[in-house]
Amino acid sequence: PKELKHVYKLVRPKKVIVHSTHLNRAARANLQTFNVILTNTKLGRGGVLSIDELLAPEAEARAAKPYVPEDLNTTAYLPASSGTTGLPKAVQISHRNLVAMLAMNFNTPGFIPESLGGEQLRMLSFLPFFHAYGLVGQLHLILRQRGQLFILRPFTPQSLCAAVQQHGINLLNCVPPALTNTERPVRSRGRSTSASAAVTISSGSDMRPGPLSPPVSAPSAGPTT
Repeated sequence: PKELKHVYKLVRPKKVIVHSTHLNRAARANLQTFNVILTNTKLGRGGVLSIDELLAPEAEARAAKPYVPEDLNTTAYLPASSGTTGLPKAVQISHRNLVAMLAMNFNTPGFIPESLGGEQLRMLSFLPFFHAYGLVGQLHLILRQRGQLFILRPFTPQSLCAAVQQHGINLLNCVPPALTNTERPVRSRGRSTSASAAVTISSGSDMRPGPLSPPVSAPSAGPTT
């Protein structure tokens, strides 16, 4: 609650989107109830809204025009840092930053394999969207490509491998420790199911050589397998 209260005062959001299971934490952080939007239920009191109440009819949504900022250098997001050296700090990400980060991914050779032949991208996500990697490298990326994003909660090596197979995931954009933790139990139990069923696996930093990666370093935004 201390960090949440600090970030709330720092960013001064007009609305806070939370799951109902975190309402107690929000209350301890002194979040005003009329600022809260629930993702999973309708409370019906205290000025708390639900996501369903904010959704427009399909016809109206399809007719909506994209938002185009007058200045690309204006702030789009204020994600909080991890707070390693103290309380979290708000990190400014501009609209121009978003465009640049997406362009960096799409212009990395092999990031979207030619072998897909125009097939719709299907990505699996278990990273938090309150960090830039999950927010931009997964959520915005898949929206830009009009693909499908499957959200995995909670993450386990077995659930990741099962989801890759079940949903036909062809792009897995994650972090090296997750792949290391996935490969080890699957191999030790002698199972054939593996995250390598995905066409492209990319990570936020270099990966150790192993069954899921070649013994070479790869760019952070590019494919490693």
